Amino acid sequence: MTEDSPMRFREPAALAWQSPVEVVCPRCGSRATVRENDVGYRLTCTRCPLAVDGGSERHVLVDGRLVVLQWKHGAWHDPAVDRYVSVFRAREGEEPVFGLPLWLRTECCGGHLLWANNEEHLGYIESYVGATLRESVGLSTVLPTWMKLAKNREDILRSLHRLRTTLAPG
Repeated sequence: MTEDSPMRFREPAALAWQSPVEVVCPRCGSRATVRENDVGYRLTCTRCPLAVDGGSERHVLVDGRLVVLQWKHGAWHDPAVDRYVSVFRAREGEEPVFGLPLWLRTECCGGHLLWANNEEHLGYIESYVGATLRESVGLSTVLPTWMKLAKNREDILRSLHRLRTTLAPG
């Protein structure tokens, strides 16, 4: 490929960046990780001894009403209507189970919140934003418009690089 050739983004077949999720430790402010396990989720810090099992209940909005979802059989269950809920929205830039701020988040492009769940998610966003030719399929179709604009490409890529440096050991 020559330098003048456009970079192409193709949606990956599998999105492996949903777990683990890197978050800010509520005890010490360092990087912590939320991983799914057999009974819900486990929060562990990379610096302090924090290790919390939890996430068996979550207060969320479902179909416009506040409910307490329960973690049952590997999925969130709404006991009020006795059904499983496949998706609910967490607040932007927060991990949905413990409600903690994501480790990989920063302001970008005039006040927009740029965030990623983990290193793989960073790579996905870098690939998408860095490409000049993009397929309009899959998850990339729901990215915010500001992230798709060519005029924001350099600012986003700089911000992603800054976020990536926070993952380095040390």
